[in-house]
Amino acid sequence: MNANTSENLEQLLAQIRQAKLEWETTVDALPQVVCLLNQGGYVLRANRAVERWGYGRVQDVKGRELHELVHPSCHDVECAFNTFWCAAWARVAMGQVADAEIEDTHTLRYLHVQVSPLNHARQEELNGSGSFAAVIIHDITERKRAEQERERLLAQVRAGREQLRILSRRMLDVQENERRHIARELHDDIGQDLTAVKINLQAVQRLAETASPYVEDSVAIVERALQQVRNLSLELRPSMLDDLGLIPALRWYIGRTAQRAGFQAEFSSQIGDARLPPEIETTCFRITQAALTNTVKHARADRVLIHLGIQNGEVCLTIRDNGIGFDVDAARRRAMEGSSLGILSMEERVFLAGGRIEIESALGHGAEVRVSFPYTEGSS
Repeated sequence: MNANTSENLEQLLAQIRQAKLEWETTVDALPQVVCLLNQGGYVLRANRAVERWGYGRVQDVKGRELHELVHPSCHDVECAFNTFWCAAWARVAMGQVADAEIEDTHTLRYLHVQVSPLNHARQEELNGSGSFAAVIIHDITERKRAEQERERLLAQVRAGREQLRILSRRMLDVQENERRHIARELHDDIGQDLTAVKINLQAVQRLAETASPYVEDSVAIVERALQQVRNLSLELRPSMLDDLGLIPALRWYIGRTAQRAGFQAEFSSQIGDARLPPEIETTCFRITQAALTNTVKHARADRVLIHLGIQNGEVCLTIRDNGIGFDVDAARRRAMEGSSLGILSMEERVFLAGGRIEIESALGHGAEVRVSFPYTEGSS
């Protein structure tokens, strides 16, 4: 061998040693445990992370099985790591990669373990070293605990939302019951008392002609008060909603509102005389009431179409007008800021009744409200 060849060989060996040192230094710096296993599943080599993880010195881990390395003297047949290891090594023996997230109760860690077989070409390159598979173990404890904390907080949020939903639904029920009670009190008590006063005044008018101007004025005042009581009673909760059902109540309310506001209204129904569940009937009536109120106040519409039907197992209510329209997103933002709660109130009421609501509108193109509720025949 000449001097040049010897020199080239020394340079090559130096490069190999340098590359080996750089590679080992890189692998040793990794936070994950990295092991090379032989065909029997025993450790041939490991990086320095085994020392940082408390598994022992690099020199001492050679020849140990992975489970015994991670759990020294563990004889628990139900050990999660041992269960994984047995199944994983069977997969690796068939040339498949095995990986899993394991809760290590011995070290109070969460681990992600991946075992990958080396391909035949790579094994041959290792020149018969006996290397068969590579193992990488990640410590994912912080991530798993963060996920658990997030799930705990989400569970609290979900529980809070459910509690809020129950309370809101109860509040609406109480509100409707109170409306019903006040409406009946106005109609049955105050209305009857005012009617009696009116009758008495008319009787006085017939008996005492000299008091006629004052009596006539009193009769007119009582008549106006009586009409106001009737209107207030109907606005609070029309008795026909409870007595006759949603269809007659809607037909009456829509016709009355259209006549007062001066627009043309068309109401159609495909549910016949069937009674719907009380919650759906009340919600449909209140949504119609809110939509028509908005139409009268803001839309400047001269035509409103209202349709109620049952389709694909759902009660569907549609209210459409030909008014000036509005920006739905802007209205929702204003509602979130507290300036107007109309849209949010409608959405909340439908949600609490188990339904869905869609509101579509654009400036100059009218507005449409679509509400639907799951419905099964005979559920009323």
